[in-house]
Amino acid sequence: MIEDCNLIGVRSQGAHFTWVRGCSSRTRVERRLDRTLVSEGCTTCWLDISCVALPRRFSDHCPLWIQLDESQVSTSRPFRFQSMWVDHPEFMNLVRRDGDRNSSFFHSSIKRRQRRSVLSSLSIDEVISVDQTVIKDHIVRFYIDLFYSNSDLIDQDLSIVDGIVPSLVSQKENSFLVAIPSADVIHDAVFAMDALSTPGSDGFSGRFFQRCWEIVGKDVILTV
Repeated sequence: MIEDCNLIGVRSQGAHFTWVRGCSSRTRVERRLDRTLVSEGCTTCWLDISCVALPRRFSDHCPLWIQLDESQVSTSRPFRFQSMWVDHPEFMNLVRRDGDRNSSFFHSSIKRRQRRSVLSSLSIDEVISVDQTVIKDHIVRFYIDLFYSNSDLIDQDLSIVDGIVPSLVSQKENSFLVAIPSADVIHDAVFAMDALSTPGSDGFSGRFFQRCWEIVGKDVILTV
């Protein structure tokens, strides 16, 4: 019924069960009955649509707090190729004709995945925050502290290491490693990749290049 009406479920955060009946441990029944559904047009107007199931107060149902963030509409999101696209009957024709970025099929799939990956709330110091600026600042500070390096150590003279660590690569081996690979080597490397591996900086995974090699293979070789 939901698919027939072209509705999309919004992932809910907060309380896992939204309805409860009974008070004692023997008679208590909890279920997830309440859901948030939106139309495809709604996802076009607001990229960031979130739902939080709040604690119950007076009803046996949890209130659902829906947030529609207009500030997320113009946010630039990196493109990511989705492996299931290759199973679409028009996939190869779209790649040959228009490319995948401008078709409505791919555009809709990207928006659905982006909506599922939006972080709409975060517990910071045991306080739930829904402010996107606060959440972003907290994440940035966390990783700055995690990967912070002492610049004094970096500036030290490490030439002494050259006399301790032996050279394991000969000049001949090094020349082989830095040589420009042939077309066959590039082809074999592409098809040896894990098709479901994490996409590269361009957003395309190994499965895209393997499936569309007859179309993009020459360009890949020239790029390498």
